[in-house]
Amino acid sequence: MWSEDTQNLTRRVLQNVEFSFVTKEGFIPLKRLEHGQVILGQMHMNDALSNNYLIYDRAQDSGTWQYENVSDLIENGWAID
Repeated sequence: MWSEDTQNLTRRVLQNVEFSFVTKEGFIPLKRLEHGQVILGQMHMNDALSNNYLIYDRAQDSGTWQYENVSDLIENGWAID
């Protein structure tokens, strides 16, 4: 699990869609620890703006994760990258 500061930053960035964290392609980069491996994901800013918490795998175009809310996303190990 990430530090409380990182979790709070993740919550703030996703709920407010802070543009300083959005790539020029319109994505918010995220990361997750899973069995000692870092999984890299990204969420499109339009999804965040519409409270659609859909994360795309940055390494594979096919992988996605869907969450009900930001708290579920954070509880499942995701954080701002």
